[in-house]
Amino acid sequence: MAAVMYVSTADGNGADTSLQNDGQNGGTSATVFGAGETADFRRYDDVRQKMLLLRFDISDLDPAAYNDAILRLDGYSNRGRDLRVYGIADGALDNWDEATTSYANAPGILQPGDGGPAYDLAGFDFQNFSQMFLPPGNPPVPAAYPLGLMPVEDTDPTPGYKPFVSNPTDLPLGDFLAADTNGIVSFLIHHDITHTSHTGNIRTKESGAYQAPMLGIVPPNFIPEPSSYALVLLGIGAVGMIVRRR
Repeated sequence: MAAVMYVSTADGNGADTSLQNDGQNGGTSATVFGAGETADFRRYDDVRQKMLLLRFDISDLDPAAYNDAILRLDGYSNRGRDLRVYGIADGALDNWDEATTSYANAPGILQPGDGGPAYDLAGFDFQNFSQMFLPPGNPPVPAAYPLGLMPVEDTDPTPGYKPFVSNPTDLPLGDFLAADTNGIVSFLIHHDITHTSHTGNIRTKESGAYQAPMLGIVPPNFIPEPSSYALVLLGIGAVGMIVRRR
């Protein structure tokens, strides 16, 4: 198969889900959200922790796309803030199943028995750095482990989902992608700082392939807004009718 410049979680062995350790919702640490059409993110320390776990099948991704690769998520956010992005260590940890994966068994999560915060109490020191990719040349741990930051804008002023797009300067992905040996990579993504009311979510592959999270060199206008997409289809249909009449 020819190499491609971008992939989505809808391609190959891709997957996407939300992990939640929520102290206000009856307990969600063992709840599986993999079948949802959206995946929530929120950081409210000691009250609610909601984060994203994404997997991309990069077996057909052209290595020429690695250094300039971006993440693109169709999302909603009620505040403009940054998301912190971690890479899950290469190997068996990539083989999680979105149909069974929750906060209580996900890769990259420090479980209570290993020193992590208790379930459903939403502590923030939950990262299992022994399961994270360590970018080369970074300062001493644990500050070294994030791959970088991804901005999200406040989408409240306008209705609908908007594209959240990283950049290779604030979120360099080249070393992480080049270190892959099994054709799949996983990202753990959560808010950079705590906030009492900041919340958001992204579309998943269950929303449709053209709305799924994307990785690689993605054309800026590749994914149209749903309303625009409908207008494009309507226009194509109208042209077809004119041609047939002629």
